[in-house]
Amino acid sequence: MTTMSETALPGTLPRAPWPLMMRRGDMAGRIAAYPWHTSPLGDMEQWPSALHSTLDLLLSTRFPMAIYWGQDLTMIYNDDHKAFLAARHPSALGTPVKDVWPDVWDGISPIIQRVLTSGEPEKYEETFFIMTRNGYNEETYWTFCYSLLRDENCNSCGILNVANEDTSRVLSKRRFDTVRQLARQAGLETLSLVCDAAINAIATNPKDVPFALLYTIQVREDGKRVLSLVSITGLARDL
Repeated sequence: MTTMSETALPGTLPRAPWPLMMRRGDMAGRIAAYPWHTSPLGDMEQWPSALHSTLDLLLSTRFPMAIYWGQDLTMIYNDDHKAFLAARHPSALGTPVKDVWPDVWDGISPIIQRVLTSGEPEKYEETFFIMTRNGYNEETYWTFCYSLLRDENCNSCGILNVANEDTSRVLSKRRFDTVRQLARQAGLETLSLVCDAAINAIATNPKDVPFALLYTIQVREDGKRVLSLVSITGLARDL
């Protein structure tokens, strides 16, 4: 005869479920060892099958992904998502997403709520956020998609975040465009035209160069060098 303790409840899997038994990696180990009974998700053996299935998907891909599950949107993420968290890893595991990302919560919360309400995914490309994940403000850019997660009864129960950080590419392109604009000014006929064109090119990129002062250097007959301010951007000339 089979007792209740030997049988999984409907919609649940036993402790040390198959996603974690079959997967390797840092986060698989951390998820298996985490004291889930202290989190809003409760004991792992009581998790619904939908969460276990989504967890298996999370751990089986090399694309950065995170699960926000339950009313508190408790966060679970894979190895490739760790870099996004920076100093917030590993404490982000098992933590409500609003406590993991308080610096961007005002920006992502309305998106999450719309997906939970409508059931429709929302995708964003090269979206700008100021993050303090390393203890200081960072200019960051992200391409991400929030999709609804449902339980066995088709009830809304969470969000799947599939994301990629575009910061390095966006910043590199923006800075290269500025350098390219500067290089185009080299063929101008006079120094005055070159200086004006150069400062105008710099002025198109205030995020990387918030202000600039362009000087010419003239050597006098006595050998002394004289600096002359010829162009300026981002500051008033009378400062």
